Amino acid sequence: MKAPEQLQSAFVLHSRRYRETSVIVDLFTQYHGIVPAVARGVHGGKSNHKRALLQPFQAIQCRWRGKGELVTLTDLDQGRFSATLAKEPLYCGMYVNELLMRLLHRHDPHESVFQKYEMLLQSLQNCSDIEPLLRAFEFNLLDELGYGLSLDYNAEGDPIKPSSQYYLSIDSQFHEVLKGSIPEHSANAFPGAILLAIGEQNWHDRQVLKYAKQLTRLVLQPLLGSKPLQSRKLFRSIINDS
Repeated sequence: MKAPEQLQSAFVLHSRRYRETSVIVDLFTQYHGIVPAVARGVHGGKSNHKRALLQPFQAIQCRWRGKGELVTLTDLDQGRFSATLAKEPLYCGMYVNELLMRLLHRHDPHESVFQKYEMLLQSLQNCSDIEPLLRAFEFNLLDELGYGLSLDYNAEGDPIKPSSQYYLSIDSQFHEVLKGSIPEHSANAFPGAILLAIGEQNWHDRQVLKYAKQLTRLVLQPLLGSKPLQSRKLFRSIINDS
């Protein structure tokens, strides 16, 4: 990857201490995808401002040098806005950051996902209902990665019928089933009316949101592999302790 000549728009997805004074940050950049970078001299001295910029959800302007897997930040400044998240929006942000880290290839640009991510962070700061935002982002991400679902036609090419029941096969295709051939409350069973509503992103219906969450988990699981999401484990532990 050629180092950019111009300042790049980016968000910090994750940061971790590196040696005595440095950190390694995973940047989600607008035109270069995820870029792991070393920021030197962040700890110690008069580097509080730089350290504050390298926290998750911060929008920054940056430049780097180097051609390997790990580049070195050379310029760093405040971006368009800084997202301040707390409670549920914070856990949602952590979950989305982990999704991007796990699903996107390094140095593979996804400008549309970048724009949707920026809009998500802005919305999370002043939102009392995060579920519609999260479901919309997940479906958009699946579309961008080439794993989008056909929610108006089944695997045989027939239109989804509101009155029919469908199951999701291992290849993420919907098949119409006869009543009673699979358990009605099976994890991969979906009413046709619900699938059509999800396709229209009708997030005003809580039942649609419930099935949408069930559906994205089914589709994302093979992509994420067997390693549990740390953000999901953290959220569960906090809920259990409260």
